[in-house]
Amino acid sequence: MMLESVKLQCSKEVISICAMLSAPKCFRRPRGRQPQADQAKARYSDDRGDHLTLLRIFNAFIANQCSEDWCYVNFLSYRALQYADDVRNQLVNVMHQRLSIEVEGSDALFPLYPHCVLKALLAGSFMKLAFFRSDSTGLHRNAQKGYYVTVESQINFEKSGDGNHRYMLHPSSVLFKGKTYSCARPEWVLFNETIQHSEGGNQYLQTVSIIRPEWLLEVAPVYRSQISATSPEVDKRLREHENGTSLNGILR
Repeated sequence: MMLESVKLQCSKEVISICAMLSAPKCFRRPRGRQPQADQAKARYSDDRGDHLTLLRIFNAFIANQCSEDWCYVNFLSYRALQYADDVRNQLVNVMHQRLSIEVEGSDALFPLYPHCVLKALLAGSFMKLAFFRSDSTGLHRNAQKGYYVTVESQINFEKSGDGNHRYMLHPSSVLFKGKTYSCARPEWVLFNETIQHSEGGNQYLQTVSIIRPEWLLEVAPVYRSQISATSPEVDKRLREHENGTSLNGILR
């Protein structure tokens, strides 16, 4: 992941995201003020997903001189962001002193920059991919229109039919659009972790971002066969990408 971020000139951003992922949850939703907390979060939300949302929040924290008052007003945990800043500084030192790698950002490459960050994250997280599968049977009532399957369970196809391997987007995700997927939903996502709620046993993907499966051909071509095996449509997209065909992606 870090080597890919250096190649794509976005190691600064990837380090910040990794630091945020290692920190406690930064969002606060105090009882009685949930609507205000949600509005505050929406100001920093990125429609590509949670990873870039965390990056925007961290950058805003730094831009506001790591202000505790700013965190309070924006319903963010000062301790969590302080922790992330400490971790980030440690990671930067490791790259400088032990690996002799220069940490740099790619602001000059905008608007390609967000894609570079997601590609770098994808390079180190192949097993944290999931794709949307329509549910024509209606058996998975909680999602109704479909559910997500992780690439890991698809590779181990003998487990993929088990209900324990069906996931929904967690309601805390900026990509969550409601309790059903009757509206537009990401076909492919990168997630940070899976969690299971004790009530109802629902399983969720948490900290999720939209990706394109053909990106793997650039950052992890060794996994091409596993990805193409997930569906004929994906295999077709990968073949078109390999042949240089212009594709219409879901990221704008």
